Amino acid sequence: MDANEAIAHVGNMHNCYLRFMLNMGMFFTTLSLLFYFSLIVDTIRHNKTVPFVLSGYLIAFALMNIGEDFFVGVGATDYICTLFIFGFINYYWKREKKD
Repeated sequence: MDANEAIAHVGNMHNCYLRFMLNMGMFFTTLSLLFYFSLIVDTIRHNKTVPFVLSGYLIAFALMNIGEDFFVGVGATDYICTLFIFGFINYYWKREKKD
């Protein structure tokens, strides 16, 4: 867990994607980010059922993580808000269409 200190000689690295790469390795970083970005693509593709504001939140959240680390785990408030957004997306995907 101290890969950023050992490799970059910095204790506090704010770029989330670099932190993922250093601490989890290439395979798990690719796997987790593939899941996240495929969710963004799926919500945009289903724009008739999912409001675009939810897709926009996921895109903005991904862009914010370039400059700061918000994907920090279960204890973070951003994690809870993101789970709330995932719940809304799941609701819009699963609800029945009214004719």
